[in-house]
Amino acid sequence: MFAVWYTDKDSIQRIVGVSKNKSRAYKMARDLYSIKTKIDKLENVSTGVSQMVDGILYTASVPRSAQVTPLLTSMN
Repeated sequence: MFAVWYTDKDSIQRIVGVSKNKSRAYKMARDLYSIKTKIDKLENVSTGVSQMVDGILYTASVPRSAQVTPLLTSMN
């Protein structure tokens, strides 16, 4: 499962969508960036994808993540 998130000036990561498909999640993150910057007029926004495993609570560990926009990083 892939969680789509964004952060803005307060640096709090907000998960706003999920997908079972990695490429769909990346497209969602790119679309989310456009929405947040062009429609919501937010500045200092970044979007990304985190790979989540079913049945795991991420309280002490951190899921594998990649920032999609504005800079592309790899989840590998």
